[in-house]
Amino acid sequence: MTASDLELHHGGALLELCPERAAFRPDREELLVADVHLGKASAFRRAGRPIPHGTTATELERLDALAARKGARRLTFLGDLFHDSVDRDGPTARRFRAWLERRTDLEITLVRGNHDRHAADLIEELPLRAVPEPADASPLAYRHHPSPGAAAHVAGHVHPGVRLDDGSDRLRLPVFWRRAGALVLPAFGSFTGLQLVEPEPDDDLAAVTPTGVVAITNRRALRSR
Repeated sequence: MTASDLELHHGGALLELCPERAAFRPDREELLVADVHLGKASAFRRAGRPIPHGTTATELERLDALAARKGARRLTFLGDLFHDSVDRDGPTARRFRAWLERRTDLEITLVRGNHDRHAADLIEELPLRAVPEPADASPLAYRHHPSPGAAAHVAGHVHPGVRLDDGSDRLRLPVFWRRAGALVLPAFGSFTGLQLVEPEPDDDLAAVTPTGVVAITNRRALRSR
């Protein structure tokens, strides 16, 4: 673990929360990544929005760097790997397929999310394991949709974030959000946006900052708007 990561014990497992907006589980040498949303930029371009090219390659480079930093042997996507339908012969599919074929050193699993249904045919062809939620990874379960009150699990879907206000500066930051058995990861994808959350008093929050992951202890600094 580096100084920028934050250790968290959750449901009987040790997790290392990473500033790359992912979690690492040392006992399984496993990276947990939620909401990459590959193909979102191209979907926006099809809708006429001026979005730059190259986002898929950038996300895969980030995954490579994080896997190398943590020495990962497993990689589990907690849903919404893809954003929309993907042309099997288009650049997004080609780049991701080539990346999978190169990363045979990783055991790669996808816990299917709601957006992944749009790319179901492509996912069936890819050299990865795709499973429904919840996926057992004792003592935790892996989900896409958080299910507060269920047995301890790690999930995504929400893209959680907070706004911090210290009186002089206001920042919107991605967060790891733990509530009622669910640890919700921030969205990994750089092109995903944030959903500002309003935590309950017993919830735990850890913010992704430029210098690392930091537990939020001063709730008075949170602003919902």
